[in-house]
Amino acid sequence: MSDLDLFADLVTRKLISSDGGAVTLPILVLGDTLRCSLRTMERNEAGDLRERDLRVRSVRASIGRVLSPPTVGWFKPCLSGLLTK
Repeated sequence: MSDLDLFADLVTRKLISSDGGAVTLPILVLGDTLRCSLRTMERNEAGDLRERDLRVRSVRASIGRVLSPPTVGWFKPCLSGLLTK
């Protein structure tokens, strides 16, 4: 199992790298298992990134094109070790 730490810029609402640059995601192949975490970041007046600890009520995520049905394949989402349906 691999860990994938994702960072989100709260202002631009886009994924960023841990230092605020462009994000590069790993290539995934059939059978890969990932443990993903999402950390929310914002910039202060000086332009420095800092982490924000938000209370999350819901999350919407997609694999592939946003809001489009998958064309092939399957996946099993799991939240804190609990398999979802």
